[in-house]
Amino acid sequence: MVEDATLKRPLVAGENGGGSTAGGPPQKKQAQPPATAAEAVAFKNEFECKLAATLGLHEGARSVTFLRFSSDGKQLASSSTDGTISIWCPHEGKLLRRFGKDTAGPLGAHEKGICCVSWSPDGSLLCTASDDLTLRLWHSQTGKCLKVLRGHTHFVMCCEFSCRGNMIVSGAMDETVRIWETKTGECIKELPAHSDPVTSVDFSPDSSVFASASWDGLCRLWDTETGKCLQTVYISSNPPVSSVRFTPNGRFLLVSHLDSAVRLWDINEAKWIKKYA
Repeated sequence: MVEDATLKRPLVAGENGGGSTAGGPPQKKQAQPPATAAEAVAFKNEFECKLAATLGLHEGARSVTFLRFSSDGKQLASSSTDGTISIWCPHEGKLLRRFGKDTAGPLGAHEKGICCVSWSPDGSLLCTASDDLTLRLWHSQTGKCLKVLRGHTHFVMCCEFSCRGNMIVSGAMDETVRIWETKTGECIKELPAHSDPVTSVDFSPDSSVFASASWDGLCRLWDTETGKCLQTVYISSNPPVSSVRFTPNGRFLLVSHLDSAVRLWDINEAKWIKKYA
């Protein structure tokens, strides 16, 4: 089932620094310092800003592309351009499991690098987005590939589970956002969301709304059920947007622009309220 171009790009009426047409974040991530020559995964103690652990290497010392803590904070997943996912114990710095061709089973592993990894809320599943144009669902304990989600026509750059884990949202270089049913692996909505690659997606805490961000300089809010665009958020200089996240209360969006600044957007008031630079 596909939603089509009834979602036409809204007129953008901005003032002084930008605005919205209408009417963040998430779990706090540990800071990631520049990778070593071996492309190791490292993270810092959030209070003392001291290096707490270096978590080893991916196969062939390839680049680490994404990090994601499980909802209980007890495991850390990392993805790589080598097409594998590693699961770590962040407190001990130990590798627990590594998923790839050796664990995938009949459905196989990714044929190219992985751009993003996401945990289901209960920690039982992982979703990965890849340059091979697919998303894959993995059993988080065995590393078996359970489903392959096909439909995007260019590199898949981001993915996120809904709050109940029954849906996945993904964005890709094909400029679309897709909603998938976790149980069946079927695409239930396809939205022509942006005019440039989609770099980041995120569900609101209750998953009634999701956000998408793009190199086109726009961040958009969508009604999950109808696929209607609710807000288009931007700044007047229109730098590309690299990441977007809802705050835990769902009232704000934290938006990262490629102008060396992060900004906080008040969804109800439809205005920027803070800039971090």
